[in-house]
Amino acid sequence: MGPLTDGDDDANTPISEADARGLIPSWVATRSDLNEVEATNVSRGYGWIFTNRFSIAEITDIVFVQELHRQMFGDVWEWAGAFRTTDLNIGIHWFEITEAVKQLVDNFAVRFEGPDHTDAECVDLHHQMVRIHPFINGNGRHARAIADAAAVALGHMPFSWGSGSIVTAEATRTAYITALRRADQGDLAPLNEFARS
Repeated sequence: MGPLTDGDDDANTPISEADARGLIPSWVATRSDLNEVEATNVSRGYGWIFTNRFSIAEITDIVFVQELHRQMFGDVWEWAGAFRTTDLNIGIHWFEITEAVKQLVDNFAVRFEGPDHTDAECVDLHHQMVRIHPFINGNGRHARAIADAAAVALGHMPFSWGSGSIVTAEATRTAYITALRRADQGDLAPLNEFARS
């Protein structure tokens, strides 16, 4: 099964049988339908984050990483919250995911100790989670939500992430992908700027 990525050029493209495996709402037939049910579930996931006001210690835990994905996509996908068990054309090898996520959140637990943290640290957490790509689908939205949760826990406002839908607004998505590619090359400045634009 190929990955369902955040966004698509043609919202009316039918969902293939292979891509529909694990899909909970039986009425979903097109990419537009899928975007709609995922957006509703993602909103509920954000409600869960902001209602519970998680601490940095809670956010930097592998259990939180998986539960957040489940909260954001559990009404849409049977496998929500489970790390992928196949390789994709993006991200690390599937068998490295558990250790990589554990190491990532442990590293950020240490980085976030003490006062005076910047947005850049939260954006870096987001970027590194996207690089790992631990789930079959929803990785960008999930990583942005973790960064938002961390920002709020540190006393900052959630990020605006380009002020448009990265899933459905092509210009916003293009700017986001461009900023991610620059971050992959070691330049986090465009992603930091995009996160607050």
